[in-house]
Amino acid sequence: MSSEISDILSGFSSAIDLGSETGSRHGSIKLRGVHGGQGRRRIPSQFLESVSSHASLTDQGFTSSLNPWDDIVAPLDLEQEIESQLEAVASEDESIKYLAEFPFDDIQLVDQEREYRTLHPAVPKDEVDLPCHMKCCIRSFTQDYAVVKRNYSMYGAGKTGVEKPADWEKELPKQVYEGDEQESTPDELTPENIPSNARSRGSWASSVIDLKTSQADAVIDSILQFVPQDEVDDSNTKLRAQGRYPKLFSLFNPSPYQDGTENMAPIAGTFEDNEFPIEQLTLPPPPTEHFGHRLLVKCLSLELEMEVEPIYATIALYDTKLKKKISENFHFDLNSESVRKMTKSEGSHSSISSLARTGIFSVTYPSHDIFIVIKLEKVLQQGDVTECAEPYMKDATEKMQDKAKQNAKWFCERLGRYRMPFAWTAIHLMNIVNSAKNLRPMEETTSNAQNADEIARNASSSSLDLQYKNNTFARRCSLSEAELNMLSSFKPVTLTVSSFFKQESERLKDEDLFKFLMDLKRPSNILKRLKCIPGKMKIDVSPCPSNFPYCITPDLHKVKPYPDQRGRPAREVKEFPSHDVKIPNVTYHNLLYIYPQTINLTNRPGHSRNITVKVQLLESEDPASALLAIYGKSNAPEFLSEAYTAVTYHNKSPDFYDEVKLQLPAKLTSRHHLLFSFFHISCQKKQDITPIETPVGYTWVPLLQNGRLNVGDMSLPVAAEKLPSHYSLHTTEFQLAGVKWIDGRRPVFNVSIHTVSSIHMLDRPLEKFFNLLDLLEQHTINGVINMKLPDGSVVNDLEESLRKSMILLAKDGSMKALVKSLYVILSKLVSMLIHPPVIGGQAVNMGQYCFEAIAFIAFRLHQDRDFHTDSHQRNTHLATFSCHLFSIALHDSNVNNNIDNAVGVQKGSHFATMTRSDKRTRPSVSKATFQISSSNPDLSAVISPDEAFATDEDMTVNSSDRSFIRHSATRSSLMEQAVRHSSDSTGVRSVSYKIFHEEVVLLFVVSSGNVKEMALSTSWFLFELISKSMLQHLQQTGLISAPRPQRFPSQYLDDLTRLVKLISMEVANRHNRDYDFAERLNCNLGFFFNDLISIMDRGFVFQLLQIYCQQLNDKMSSLLTTSPSALLTLRTAVLRIVCSHEHYVTLNLPFAKPLPSSPTPSVSSTTSFVSVVLASVPSQYNLNDRFMRQHYLTGLLISDLRLCFDLADQGQPSMDKVILYSLTTIRNLMASHDSDSRINKNPEIKKTVSSLYLPLLSLTIRALPFAHTFSELEKSSTLPVTEDGMINSQLASAIAGPVQNANMANGQSFEMGVESTRNLLICFLWLLKNTECSMLKAWWIAAPPSQMIFMLDLLYITTSCFEFGSKPEASLQRNEQIRTSLNRGHRAKDNKSRLQDAILGESSARREMLMRRRGEKSATIGGAGAKEVLRWRKDKTEWKQVKHGERLRQLAEDSATARNMSAEVSMIVLDTLELIIETATEMGEVGNSISQIISCSLRVLLHIFSKRQSVSVLEHSFAVQRSIVAKFPELLFEEETEQCADLSLRLLEKCTSNIAEIRRQASASLYLLMRHNFSIGNNFACVKMQVTMSMSSLVGVSHDFDEEFLRRSLKTILSYAEIDSELEGTSFPEQVRDLVFNLHMILSDTVKMKEHQEDPEMLIDLMYRIAKGYQTSPDLRLTWLQNMARQHSERKHQAEAGMCLLHCAGLVAEYLSMIEHSDHLPIGCVVLQDISINILEESAVSDDIVSPNTDAVCTEKYFSTAGLTAILEQAVQTFSIAGLHEVVDMIYKVLVPIYHHNRDYKKLANIHGKLQECFTKISSQVCDKTLYSEFCLVKQWKLLECKIL
Repeated sequence: MSSEISDILSGFSSAIDLGSETGSRHGSIKLRGVHGGQGRRRIPSQFLESVSSHASLTDQGFTSSLNPWDDIVAPLDLEQEIESQLEAVASEDESIKYLAEFPFDDIQLVDQEREYRTLHPAVPKDEVDLPCHMKCCIRSFTQDYAVVKRNYSMYGAGKTGVEKPADWEKELPKQVYEGDEQESTPDELTPENIPSNARSRGSWASSVIDLKTSQADAVIDSILQFVPQDEVDDSNTKLRAQGRYPKLFSLFNPSPYQDGTENMAPIAGTFEDNEFPIEQLTLPPPPTEHFGHRLLVKCLSLELEMEVEPIYATIALYDTKLKKKISENFHFDLNSESVRKMTKSEGSHSSISSLARTGIFSVTYPSHDIFIVIKLEKVLQQGDVTECAEPYMKDATEKMQDKAKQNAKWFCERLGRYRMPFAWTAIHLMNIVNSAKNLRPMEETTSNAQNADEIARNASSSSLDLQYKNNTFARRCSLSEAELNMLSSFKPVTLTVSSFFKQESERLKDEDLFKFLMDLKRPSNILKRLKCIPGKMKIDVSPCPSNFPYCITPDLHKVKPYPDQRGRPAREVKEFPSHDVKIPNVTYHNLLYIYPQTINLTNRPGHSRNITVKVQLLESEDPASALLAIYGKSNAPEFLSEAYTAVTYHNKSPDFYDEVKLQLPAKLTSRHHLLFSFFHISCQKKQDITPIETPVGYTWVPLLQNGRLNVGDMSLPVAAEKLPSHYSLHTTEFQLAGVKWIDGRRPVFNVSIHTVSSIHMLDRPLEKFFNLLDLLEQHTINGVINMKLPDGSVVNDLEESLRKSMILLAKDGSMKALVKSLYVILSKLVSMLIHPPVIGGQAVNMGQYCFEAIAFIAFRLHQDRDFHTDSHQRNTHLATFSCHLFSIALHDSNVNNNIDNAVGVQKGSHFATMTRSDKRTRPSVSKATFQISSSNPDLSAVISPDEAFATDEDMTVNSSDRSFIRHSATRSSLMEQAVRHSSDSTGVRSVSYKIFHEEVVLLFVVSSGNVKEMALSTSWFLFELISKSMLQHLQQTGLISAPRPQRFPSQYLDDLTRLVKLISMEVANRHNRDYDFAERLNCNLGFFFNDLISIMDRGFVFQLLQIYCQQLNDKMSSLLTTSPSALLTLRTAVLRIVCSHEHYVTLNLPFAKPLPSSPTPSVSSTTSFVSVVLASVPSQYNLNDRFMRQHYLTGLLISDLRLCFDLADQGQPSMDKVILYSLTTIRNLMASHDSDSRINKNPEIKKTVSSLYLPLLSLTIRALPFAHTFSELEKSSTLPVTEDGMINSQLASAIAGPVQNANMANGQSFEMGVESTRNLLICFLWLLKNTECSMLKAWWIAAPPSQMIFMLDLLYITTSCFEFGSKPEASLQRNEQIRTSLNRGHRAKDNKSRLQDAILGESSARREMLMRRRGEKSATIGGAGAKEVLRWRKDKTEWKQVKHGERLRQLAEDSATARNMSAEVSMIVLDTLELIIETATEMGEVGNSISQIISCSLRVLLHIFSKRQSVSVLEHSFAVQRSIVAKFPELLFEEETEQCADLSLRLLEKCTSNIAEIRRQASASLYLLMRHNFSIGNNFACVKMQVTMSMSSLVGVSHDFDEEFLRRSLKTILSYAEIDSELEGTSFPEQVRDLVFNLHMILSDTVKMKEHQEDPEMLIDLMYRIAKGYQTSPDLRLTWLQNMARQHSERKHQAEAGMCLLHCAGLVAEYLSMIEHSDHLPIGCVVLQDISINILEESAVSDDIVSPNTDAVCTEKYFSTAGLTAILEQAVQTFSIAGLHEVVDMIYKVLVPIYHHNRDYKKLANIHGKLQECFTKISSQVCDKTLYSEFCLVKQWKLLECKIL
C-alpha cells in the first residue's frame, strides 16, 4: 500500500503535466484473467515490481564476491597463443590477419639526422688535438639522434580521435529538432469570421465549421495497406540503419559538470581526460637552443642638425632593477655613402655581416625595468665632448658649423680609427609594448630624450608619448600573463627619437647610466641639467616572426632561411640573461667579452692624456701572432686583430664603456693571452709630424690559469715599458725581472672579462672529472703514478680519484654548470658503464659509481623546480636525452651475424653480464649475510642479521644511509677476481664490455639507501634508458628478428622480475605515506610495461603485470581500516597505460577462438541455434577465469571495475572516483576502436573487438542499482509549493511510509556520479551498437527474463542521460522522477526525511538552504551529498557571471555533434527495443515474463516520446510504436490501460508539433491505435476515453501549443477515416468522427481559456463549466478538477486548490463505495459534507449513470484506496499552507481509519503530531468572539465555493 501511495502521489503531483515526462502513469502489468478493476488495485505501481530488484542481479555470476581479494588469474603463454591465432585466421581477410600479430615494422630505432638552425653546423675550424672533453662536447653538438620509433603509436588509446578533421562535421547528417523550425500557419477562418451562434460551447456546428475549414496534413498511404508484420519490422530495421554515423565516440562529449545542469561546478580531483590523459606521454623536443621573447629592432634612419662626419651607433638592453646589461652591443651604421667614405682607407673591405641594420634581441626574463639604450659615437677630434657637440646644438651659430665642417675631413683622415663618446638616449621597452595596443600597424611614434617637461610638450605632435611623462610607474619584478602575451604579439611600432642626451665625459660608467635610466622613470631634476642634441632617429620595434630571413647568429653563422647571399643580414644579438638560464648547451659557442673599465695614469710621468686601450689576442709573444679573433663593429671587416676603446679628451684617468667581443680558439695553450696596450692619441692639427699613437703602458691576462679559463673582474698593474720575453707564461702577480711598473706596481687598470662558452665548464668538480678523463684518453697507464692535472695537483690513484670525482660531480657540482654540460656528462657516464676504463692494464668496474652518479644527477634535476616538466613531472632535459641522445656503442667483437648462435650465452663473448654460467662456482656465501642477484653474482649487498630474517616488505621499507656496500671493498666483482688470473698476454682483462640494460637493472635491484631513493624518484628516466638500450641491443646484434622468448637471457628476466617486485612493493607501501610519490612511481612502471610489450616476450610482460597486480591485491586485502580506493586507482592507472598500447586488440587475442556467429534465428530454428551457440554464451558474457586468461588486459580492467562495485556495495568509501577512472579507461579504449582505421576496415572485425567487452553488459546490469537516474524535482500545482517554486514531490515517500529495499536493508548508500553513469552508459551503448545481434539474442535466451527487463531499465536511463538540451526559449519541461527498480535507496530515504520534516512543520526555506550548504561541504566527490538539487537556477540571475565552461557546454549542445549524439543514442535504443521484443516473442510465454518485457519496452518507448528528439528519431519511434501496437493489441487495451493512456497523451502532444512530418506520423499512429482497439471488440471505448482524457489534460495544462496545428492533426485523422476502405461499412468511421468533433470542442474551450488567461476568475469559471459538463464521465471530471487545482496553486490560492482536491476525493470515494464497501473506507462523498455541502455534487456518480465494471471508465489510478489517501494527504498540505487548520482535523478523521486498517503506525504518529500543531496554532489565536462558529464555518465555505466553482 505504501509503495502504491508513493507512486500515485508522485504521478498526481505532476498530473499529466505537458512538457514533462510520463510521470503520472507508471504502469502495472495486469495478469491475464483478472478483472480490470481488480487488476488496477492489485498490481504494483512500479513496472518492475514483479522482479526482485536486487536479488535478481545475483544471477548469471555477477554477484559480489564473498572474498573480493582472489588471486589474479595467471596469463596464457601469449607468444604461443598468438601463433595459434595466426593459424586460426590464415584463411581470413588480410585486414583480420593484420590484427592477429604485431607488424614486422612495429618498433625500430632509427637514426634521425640532426637539424641545424644554421646553414652549416657551428663547429671550430680546427678540431685536431683537442682535449677529450672538448671533443665530447663538440660531438654532442653535431651527433645525429637515435630515436625509438613506434610506427603504429597513433592507434593507441588516448591518441586516436583526439584530432579530428576540420570538416568532419560536414559528414554528419542534419538533425532537426522540434523548436528549430517554425512552420507558418496558412490562412484559415478565424474565430471572428465564424458566426457567434456557432462558437458557443457544445455547438456541433462549431466543430464542423472549424474542421471543414482546416487544412489536413498529407496522409501516409502505406499505413492502411496490409503488409505482414515481419516485413514491416524488416523494413523498419533497414530504414533505421540508413544515414547513421558509424563512430559513436566521435559524437560523444564528456560533460565537465558534476550534474546535468549548467550551474554545477566542474568535478575536482578527477582524472578528466580532456585536461590530463594519463596514458599520453608527450614526446620531448629535440635539443634546441634557448631563446627568450625575441624582439625585432630595425634601425631606419639617423639624422642630426648637420651631416659632416660619420656617426656610429650601438643598441643594447639594460635592466635597471638588477643594474645589469642584458645583451651585447649591436653596432649599426646609418651614415650615407659619402660620409662613410671619409674614414675609409684604400683597400679596406667591409664584411656583409657588419652592414646589418636590424637586430634581433632576446629577453628571457622580461620586466618593467628594461630599457633600450642607444649610444652614439663620432670620430675623435680635438676638444672634449662639450666642445665637439656645440655645432650640433640648437643654438649653434653658422660660424661654428662651418668650422666643424672644415675640421671634420682632416680628423676623419688622420684619426678615423679612433672614436669618442657623443650622445645617448633610452627607450622604456614595456611602454612600447603596452602602448602598441592602441596603435595601428606601423604607426609612427615619437620619443624625446629630454627632461619630463619637454617630453610632455613634444608629445602633443606625436601619436604616442613614449615613456617620459610626469606620472610614475608601479614597479614590478615580472610581467602579468597578459603583458607576456602582448610582448610576443604586439603590433609593430615605428619610434621617432627627436633628440639625444649629450654624453658627459665624467659619467661614462654603467653605474652612471643606470642612475639616468632610473630618473627617466620618475620626475627628476637631474635630467634637466643634461643638454640635448637635436636629431631624428627612426627605429621599428616588433615581435620577431619565426623563420625570419637573412639572420646571422652572434657567432656570424647564417640562419635558415637565407635565400640570397647578397642580402643585408639581420643580426641576432647575444643575450646576457638577468638570471641563470639552466638549459643544456646544444650549439658550439666560444665567445669572450672584454670590458675595460678604468685606467689611472695620473702618476705616470710624461704626456699621457688622450688615452685609448688596444686589445689583442696573442698566441705567443710575437706581435705578429695576434689572432684575427676580434669581431668587427659596423661597416668593418668580419674579424680584426685589434680593437681600440673610445677616447676621453685630456683625461689621465678615464672611464671606458666599450665592449670587445672575441672568438676564442677551441684549443688554448699556456701561451694564449690578452694583451692590453695603452696609447696616448695626438689630436692637435699642427703636429702633423708627431706620431698619432704614443705607447704609455702595457699589461696582459693569460687565458688559462691553472688549466681553467681566466675570467672575471680583474685589477691589473701596468708596465711603463715593453714587456720582457716569456711574460705570457706568468700572471701579472709574478715578479718579472727588468719590468718598470707604473705607480709602484699598484693595480691601476680595471677590466672585466666574461665568456659565453659551451666547451669550458667553469666549475671545479666538472673540470676535475673531465681532466681525469683526459688522462685516461691521452695515456696508457701501467702503474704510473704522480700524474698531474692541469691545475698542478698530483693524482696518485687515478681509479680512486675518478670514482670520487664522479660522486663529487653529481653531488656538489654547480647546478648551472651541470645542466649546461648535462648531455655530455650523461653520455660519458653511460660510456664508462658500458666500457669500463682500463687502468694499469686492467678494466676497472665503475658501473656502480656511474649508476650512483646518474641517479644523483637525475634526482637533483628532478628536485629543482626551475626546470620545465611535462604533465607527468618528467624533467624535459632528461627526457630529451633519453629520447634523442642516449645511445650505446656495441663492441665490434660482440657482433655476430649468425642469429641462431647469438641466442643465449655466447662462447668467447666478452659481455660481463652474460658470460656467467649457472654451474660456475663462486665463493660460498651465507644467505643470511648476502643478497645475491639471481642473474648476476657480481654484486652483492651486505645485510645485517636482522635484515636476513626480515620479510620482503620489511626489506623494502628498511633503508640505511649506506650506498652500494659490497662484499669486497676492491674495485672488482667476485667474477672479475676469478677472471683476472686468466688475462691474456696484453695484460688487459677480457671483461671489457657490458650490456647497459642488464647492468642498470641489476644495479637498480641491489641498490640501497639514498641511491635507491634517488633511483626510485627518477625511475622513469632509468626505465626509458633500459628499454631503449634493449631495443638498440637487439638491432645491433640482429636479435630483433629472433623469436621473442629467445631475445634475452633468463638471468636478465629474473632481474626484471625482481625489479618489478621491488617497484610494486614500494608503490603498495608508500601510497599512504606519500601518495604523490607512489603515483609517479606507479605510472613510471606502467609506461615501462608498455615499452617492454613491443620489445620482448609479451607473455613474460603479462607475467610481470600479474606480479604487480597481485602485490597490490595482497596489500589491499591486508588493509583493515583504510579504504583500498587509492591502491585501486593506482592499479587502474597502470592498466590504463598498458592498455593504451597500439596493439591492445592483438594482445587480447580476439581471433584465437572466434566467437560463434549465426544469422538471427527464426522461431523454427531457435532450438538449433541455441544448441550451437548457447553453450558458449555464458563464458562470453561472464567474467570467469577462461575469459580473463584469453582476453587478459580487458579481463583485468573489467574485473577491477567489478571489484569497485563490490566494494561500493559493501560500503567502502571513496569508490566513485575509482569507478569513474575505470570507466573512463574503458571508454577511451572503445573510443580508440571507433577511430582505428584497422578495425573500421571490416565490420566483422569491429564485432569481434566488441566481443572483448561482453562481460561489461552483465556488469552494467550489476551496476544498475548504483546508477544516477538523471531525475529532477517535479512541478505540480496540487502540491505544496515553496517560495522558490520547487515542489516537494518526495512527499509521497514520506506519506507512504517506509519502502522496503534490499540495498537499504544492507546499509547501501552508494550512488555513482553523473560522469560515471554517463561513461558506463556510453560504453553500454557502444556494445549494443557493435555486438552481433545473434550474440545478444542468444544471451537473452539463455538468461532469465529479468535480464531483459533490467536491460530495458538501462535503456530508460540512457534516454534521459543523453537527451539533447532544450533551447532557453523553449517551454519549461519537467523531468519525471524515474520510477524503476532503481528508484530506491538512500535518496528515497533522504527525501523521506526531508519531506517528513516538512509535514511536521520543521522545514523552511532558510533551513533547506543551510542544510544544502552543509551537505555540499561534507560531500565527497561523486557522493550523495554532492547531488543536492538547487532551489533556484543561479545561472538565470542577473549577477551570475557566464563562465567559460558553461559557454562551451551551451555551444556543444547547439552543435551538430550534440544533435547527432542524442539522435544516435535514441536509434540504438530503438534497435535494442526491437531486438528485445523479437527475442521475447521467439521465447514464447514463460509465466508472465513476456507481458512484463513488452510492457517495459512500451514504457521505454513512451519515455523516448517524452524527451526532445529529432525528426528522424521520431519517425522511427512512431514506426516501432505502431509495430508494438499491431503485435500486442490485447496487452495494451486490456492489461496496460494506463500505458494506453500515456500513449494517447504522447501522440496528442506530437499532434501539436510545429513540424508537419511529426504531425503526420502522430496522426497516423493515433488513428491506428483507434483502429486496432476497434478490431478487438467492434468499438474503441477504451481509446476513446483515454484520448478524451488526454486532450482534456493537454489543453488544461499546456499554454504554449498551437491549436491550429492540433486542428490540422484532427483533420488528418478524419481523412484517414474517410479513405479507410476496409472499415468503410462499419460504425468505426462515424465513431472516429464523433470523437474528433468532441476533441475539437475541447480544443475550442481551450481557445476560450487562452483568451481569459490573464483573467483568473473567468478562467476558473470556464474550467468549472467544462468539468461540470463531464458529470457523467468520472475520469474526465477528475482530470479537469486537477487542472483547476493546479491553476489555483500556481496563483498561491491554496484554500481554493484544497477545495478542488476535496471534490476529487469525493468523486473517488463514490467510485470506491460502488466497487467495494469496507468499514475503514468512506461510504461516499457524504463523509466530506461537514466541510462543504457542495461536495455532495459528486454523488452523481452512481450505478445508474456509470457502470463500475466497464473498463472504459474510472481507469485513472486515483480510483483506488491509495489514490484516495494520496489526494486527501495533498489536501491536508494545501489547507495547512492556507492556514485553515480546522479543516485539517476534519480530513484526518477520514484518513485515520484507513491508516489504522493498514497498521501504519509511523504515519499515525505523524498525523497526531500534525494535529497537535494545528490545535496549538488555533488556540494561540486571540479573537473578541469565538474563533469559528459552526454558522461562520458553513458561511465561509459557501462563500469560498462560490469563488471556486
